Amino acid sequence: MAIAQSCFEYSIRARAIDCRVPKADGRLNAGTTVVPVAQTEVLVRLSIAGVFAAALCSGCASDPPAKDIAAELMAADRAFAAETAARGADGWASFFEIDAVMYESEGIVAGRDAIRDARVSVFDEARMDLRWDPDTAIAAASGELGYTLGRWQVYDSSGAPVGTGRYVTIWHLQPDGSWKIALDIGNEDPTPDDTDAP
Repeated sequence: MAIAQSCFEYSIRARAIDCRVPKADGRLNAGTTVVPVAQTEVLVRLSIAGVFAAALCSGCASDPPAKDIAAELMAADRAFAAETAARGADGWASFFEIDAVMYESEGIVAGRDAIRDARVSVFDEARMDLRWDPDTAIAAASGELGYTLGRWQVYDSSGAPVGTGRYVTIWHLQPDGSWKIALDIGNEDPTPDDTDAP
């Protein structure tokens, strides 16, 4: 039980490293975290290592997580998708903790306000339609942390598919009993051009 919990805590702590990402002119944007590419790579690897350590450790726990917690996580992820579909960037951001972290291909976005701002151009301006559905949910034995895994698809404003991929979302139980996102990571499936490259 303690092993699984410590693994989840490792994942959460990995996101808390303060790595500010400068703007193009070298100044820091208040509330936004951007990291140099080399540093981003290290942090992404660290976070992903923590996520997979949690997955492995969850099987080592003496008491398996309650099934209803896994069901709560699946329901929270599906509500997250529905709220995003209904309200765009505001709906997306509403499911994140205030100090949450989101990994983007351009770097790391830290803080709920910055996460919302990063999604305005995608959902509200370009009218992109991001859809996803979780296929797995794992809860820590403590019942306070968990993660969901699944696949996502994105469509342009005409309804044409423009990308697919996988994601992992780490959830943190709130004092009011709701679940909020502490860390969100997504990666895109390789395109035919990528797979054909030597």
